[in-house]
Amino acid sequence: MWKLVNRNDPMIPIARGSRRDNIPASRVIETASKRDRSWSNTLSNAIPVLRVPVWIGVFCALLTTTADPDLWGHVRFGLDMLSTGRLTTTDPYSYTSDIPWLNHEWLSELIMGAAYRTFAPEASSP
Repeated sequence: MWKLVNRNDPMIPIARGSRRDNIPASRVIETASKRDRSWSNTLSNAIPVLRVPVWIGVFCALLTTTADPDLWGHVRFGLDMLSTGRLTTTDPYSYTSDIPWLNHEWLSELIMGAAYRTFAPEASSP
């Protein structure tokens, strides 16, 4: 039952037709504060449960890579330029190998081929 805490407490009207037409303001505030506490308890209980999916999401995001899909093609062209000593004018690994080709990435491919030849352990042994 509703208990009036203070006789001078103003009454807050609620919808007509209900069992009680007036509720003490202190009771409304008390009910609201209980509601706020229950929301914070619900949130604090949900945080440990959400920890696992969040860590799984972070782990999956860190596993993805944004490497160039043509990385090994660039390395291969760099190795070809290092072995022949000249720039390639046709693409020998394409079905259009008879058409002249301007390799606009030759310098970076040359650096990638040199790095691969220098630092890859299996590149030094035939």
